[in-house]
Amino acid sequence: MKKALSLFLVFIMTFGIVAIGIKEMPHTHAEAQTLTENNFVYEIINEKAVIVDYADKQSTDEIIIPDTLGDYPVKEIAAEAFKNSAFSAITIPASVTEIHQEAFAYALNNQAFTVAEGNEKFSAVSGVLVSVSDYAIFAYPQNAPSEEYTIPKQIFKIMPYAFCGTKNLKNITMCKRTCMEAILM
Repeated sequence: MKKALSLFLVFIMTFGIVAIGIKEMPHTHAEAQTLTENNFVYEIINEKAVIVDYADKQSTDEIIIPDTLGDYPVKEIAAEAFKNSAFSAITIPASVTEIHQEAFAYALNNQAFTVAEGNEKFSAVSGVLVSVSDYAIFAYPQNAPSEEYTIPKQIFKIMPYAFCGTKNLKNITMCKRTCMEAILM
């Protein structure tokens, strides 16, 4: 009896493993495909384009991020995507809904951010990138010509690294109020 049971278990295990090996297993997460178009290195994740890098870091031209890459809407800019880029200014399309911290780190020539009309998450106020939904300064252009900056009264937060690496900025003035939520570091 033990011998028959052992043979039966060996049979089930052998053919069960073969059957499992043949069966196509469902994907458990979105697989990202990395592509490049007009110097934008991006991944397609869940039917959206996520910019992960910029290939021409030495270009001092203005960068205009398109609304779509590879027929997918550009929804996200990853951390450090434009790190160490030499662009002079950058325009963010209306389609972008998420920008990760340090997406523009060490972009030392950047004089201004521009955000396309219709973007519900971000805007540019006097060339400064602002998160509309968080009432937060997201990034100050590192080569903005002004030596002084007054934080608008509608701002409640300053995001980490927002003023990191600024070349010309010497003075930051806050409006007289007590509603500044936090300077996040």
